[in-house]
Amino acid sequence: MSGNIHIGSIIRQVLDRSGMTYKEFARNINCERQSLYYLFGCKSIDVDRLILISRVLDYDFLRNVYLNEDYDRQFKARNTVTLTISRAALAAADDIVVRLKKD
Repeated sequence: MSGNIHIGSIIRQVLDRSGMTYKEFARNINCERQSLYYLFGCKSIDVDRLILISRVLDYDFLRNVYLNEDYDRQFKARNTVTLTISRAALAAADDIVVRLKKD
C-alpha cells in the first residue's frame, strides 16, 4: 500500500479536521505558511519531519498511515464511540471488557 500513499494530502486532511489554522500549523512545524502548499503536494516526507507533524497534530501518521494496511477504512470512515466509566466503577472492577458489534 505504501506506493499509493500521498502523505501530503493526508497531512492536509488531518490538519483540516484538527481545527488548527494553517498559519498556526506552519509556525508549529517551523516553516513558512506558503511552504505548506509544497508540503501538501509531497508524496513522501522525511521521517523526522513527519514525527514533528504527528506531535503537532496529535495524530500518529507512522502507525495510522504507513503501518496500517486498512488506512482508508480507519481514517476516512472512522466513527467514534465514547465510553464513560465512573471512578468508583473503575476502582471496583477487576476487568473492563468492551464488546463491539457491527450491524
